[in-house]
Amino acid sequence: TLGCGQEGPANVAECPSWFASLWGNQIMWLDENLGSSKADWQIIVTHFPPTWGVDYWTLLSEKHGIDLFVTGHQHDQELHASDSPGNFLAPTA
Repeated sequence: TLGCGQEGPANVAECPSWFASLWGNQIMWLDENLGSSKADWQIIVTHFPPTWGVDYWTLLSEKHGIDLFVTGHQHDQELHASDSPGNFLAPTA
């Protein structure tokens, strides 16, 4: 049986559409809240690095001035300063 509880997909076949819907809701929430934020720093913490969905993260960084991404998934440490060569999200670090 699938162990996602009442909030998750009902079965394995529903997983792709369930996660797509969840992602769609979260990106709208993130865009709205970054847009209304008065914080000095815009920091994104996410499991997947911004190379997954690069077009979305680039647009969001340009639109809201994201200062820093803290991510995981790749199991290695990479640091990209805002002015590092090859940093496709510059000036985001």
